[in-house]
Amino acid sequence: METAKKSFADRGFSFLRPPFTYMASWTKSVVKEGILIGPDGLHIAFIQKVDPPAKPPLAGDFGDMTDSAQIVHSIDECADFYQEGLGLAYVGDQVMGAGELDEFLDLPAGSIVRIAFFIDPKRPEYPPVEVLELSRDGKRLRGPDLAPASRGTNVGALAISVATDDLAGSLARLSALQYRIFAAPAELTLAGVGNLRFAYVEAPSRIVLRLEELVR
Repeated sequence: METAKKSFADRGFSFLRPPFTYMASWTKSVVKEGILIGPDGLHIAFIQKVDPPAKPPLAGDFGDMTDSAQIVHSIDECADFYQEGLGLAYVGDQVMGAGELDEFLDLPAGSIVRIAFFIDPKRPEYPPVEVLELSRDGKRLRGPDLAPASRGTNVGALAISVATDDLAGSLARLSALQYRIFAAPAELTLAGVGNLRFAYVEAPSRIVLRLEELVR
């Protein structure tokens, strides 16, 4: 972590939350984590597993991607989308202690964070989708909406991508659940990968999700 911090600092990047060490109650392991302010203000979390250490060690200078995290309005709505619509497994739903993540996420004192994960049982090596629901004093906490940053501008969040073996079937299920499909599926060829069929849908909290099917 300190090597990564110095490397980015040498390139002019800073951390929104400097790396600090804590016990993750949901995994019962000690980790060192920090949030980097990346290009265009994008927040990127860096996590080092301290105890027990990663076995085997992650390859590469800075390891790999562990997941995609979203702060959402409702985890229950996400379960409807990811589980019923996309067939992902719904795991790890738990509520953190009041104030446990205040310092790390820069939340009002005493905030409660509910965290859940959605994983593809056919692709356990894929990064899971992590969703966080925030509340305080019995009321949901809401921040700036990500949607304006991903629509109608030349800089912003394009999409979070999720693989599927049946794009048409996934789109049909999501459409039946009343989720918006932005456009008809398109197809492109990626060198070294093959033909990729994809479409964009509006996930809960107005987040743009890109569904991708590798065409054999």
